[in-house]
Amino acid sequence: MARSTDTLITELASASEASREAAIARLAIVGPRAVDRLVEFASSTSSSAGRVAALTALERIGDWRALAAALPLAADSDVEVALAAIAVAAAFVRDRQGVQAIDRLTALAVDESRPSSIRAAAVEALRPLGASTIRPLVERLSSDPALKFAAPAAMRTRVAASVKAPLPSLLKIVEEIRERERTASRDERAAWLEVRGEAHALLAHRRSTIALYDLRETIAAAKAPLPAAFLVSATAIGDASCLEPIAAAYAAAKDLYWKKSLADAFQAIVKRRRITKRHKLMQKLREKGLAIAT
Repeated sequence: MARSTDTLITELASASEASREAAIARLAIVGPRAVDRLVEFASSTSSSAGRVAALTALERIGDWRALAAALPLAADSDVEVALAAIAVAAAFVRDRQGVQAIDRLTALAVDESRPSSIRAAAVEALRPLGASTIRPLVERLSSDPALKFAAPAAMRTRVAASVKAPLPSLLKIVEEIRERERTASRDERAAWLEVRGEAHALLAHRRSTIALYDLRETIAAAKAPLPAAFLVSATAIGDASCLEPIAAAYAAAKDLYWKKSLADAFQAIVKRRRITKRHKLMQKLREKGLAIAT
């Protein structure tokens, strides 16, 4: 087992992304038995990709010993490494061993010499502590212009890094973004909406309908054109349940490009799902005056 684990850890620094992902997945299965060697590797390798991969494996395993590697690397000069380390530390802020993680993340959040994406990720990592606990920190940073749109940017990086993450993890990200939108300022809300669209595009690329309900609800509630990723995703994976929200949005649309995009998405879903004009739903839409020519 030791030799096999060492081989997998060596693969974490491979030039092949596929090899790194396969090693991460297998090390996550090995679990706690691999933690000490992963910590050593993350702390010693000169490969940035290797450090990120090792930290990702540690995050998936979820053993508190991962903090020994994550806390120093959260201040790494490589942004991807630092973000991966912050993701590890985030899992322990409510743990008995979480005091060090909280201290490190707070220090990063207020360090104006650090990239805004790192500072924003540190704030996000502290949110599980609860709004009342981190309110002083949030208030202190609220007037910092460097952080105005840094939180959505940090989430965008997290979404991009989740291309092969388990689907429930991506669903959790969609729901987390939606909650952040709900409480964001008007200016920030648009940025969060863009990122949520990117998360949906990633799910659609993987042919997953796990968050289809959110696509439907977002289209149904739209008062203005949505980022293109929402309709691209609906076109790719939408089913009959998406047609009425799209048709209603089409009927209310004033923007001609948005109206055409809605019609194109509607027609694509009808064609892909082989929904005929005699389908009950199509009859219902005609009765409600929401039919779109196909």
